[in-house]
Amino acid sequence: MRTHDKPDKGSGGCHLAVNYGVRPLGALAGGALGSAIGLRPTLWIAAAGGVTCALWLLPSPIPRLKTLPEPEPEACG
Repeated sequence: MRTHDKPDKGSGGCHLAVNYGVRPLGALAGGALGSAIGLRPTLWIAAAGGVTCALWLLPSPIPRLKTLPEPEPEACG
């Protein structure tokens, strides 16, 4: 969906921020948590986080979309 309504020039910054910013921090946090409380509880916490991310979408209009809306024309200037 993001690539449908966003121009090509604007999608690179978000991708870089996720790959080089958030993922390494998550890996460090997961490693520290796994060392502190053990592997199995850490994986349960990660699974709960994944379910929470999916639940976040339920009240949004995304599950009810049948087709993608047409992109709005960009303003010049």
